[in-house]
Amino acid sequence: MGAGVSAHLWPKRPQMVGLLLLQGLAEIPDNARRGLPVQIHLADPDRFAPREEVETWQAAAARSSIAAEIFKYSGAGHLYTDPTLPDHDAATAELTWSRVIASSLHCSSRQAVTPPETAGAFPSPVQTRRPGKPAHRHPRRG
Repeated sequence: MGAGVSAHLWPKRPQMVGLLLLQGLAEIPDNARRGLPVQIHLADPDRFAPREEVETWQAAAARSSIAAEIFKYSGAGHLYTDPTLPDHDAATAELTWSRVIASSLHCSSRQAVTPPETAGAFPSPVQTRRPGKPAHRHPRRG
């Protein structure tokens, strides 16, 4: 689902600063910005991202001149970063997150990308504040 959402939004946001795809590929739009950092992390093999599709994507990335990095994790299950699922692989997930944090996608001037803090939990709920309004939590996140 995440890569599908990214594929839908990417052409509508050509000035985005980077793209992180976990466990899936997104079609590269014609208006992809030259040099856009794109990082992809995939299980290998992965039935949702077969080797032929990954090779085709890599060739398209080279033609588009985005700055693509693809990391493949041999033996990991498709959703290896999710600690609530049987596919979870703690060591591979940690390696993935360390690569994300070390990359150009992670910058102190933007909100940090962090791994889940505990099994089954995601980073703390986002708090938003409108001028003149008290801070509130996103209704779906508590």
